[in-house]
Amino acid sequence: MVGADAFVRDGSYANQSFGKNSFLVVKKDGTGYNRKVVLSFELSGQTLTATTKAVLRLHVKNVNTAVQRQVQFSRLAQANWTESNISWNSLPVVQTVGSQLTITPQDKGSWIEVDVTDLVTEGVNSFLIENPGVADGKGDVSFSSRESGLAPELVITP
Repeated sequence: MVGADAFVRDGSYANQSFGKNSFLVVKKDGTGYNRKVVLSFELSGQTLTATTKAVLRLHVKNVNTAVQRQVQFSRLAQANWTESNISWNSLPVVQTVGSQLTITPQDKGSWIEVDVTDLVTEGVNSFLIENPGVADGKGDVSFSSRESGLAPELVITP
């Protein structure tokens, strides 16, 4: 299960933390409306080998009306943030860019899975989820957070 999760927002909200919400929002829009999700998983003591597979599972809480949106998964360089201190302005830099996934309104209420094997390392792993596409006021997606009871999961198989 996720150790910490939050979303960050730009504009006048760029110094605020959104780590206690029951949802996590990804959105690409005009200034002040952009949001990104940050997740942290502790893998210290976990043996990772060349055959290890890592799959990130997210519960799709809500999807706005745009036909589809791309979300990109990346690993962040730092892993020492908390839900109460992460913000748009303090967001660590992306260390490794991973895969993208298309989400549609039909995904609402379901679990999605994305292979993040190339992003996982031993120790604390921080992931960023963002929309790298074009701005769309109706292109946001919300995932359930750990506060909702449907927390993001990182499934590791040897």
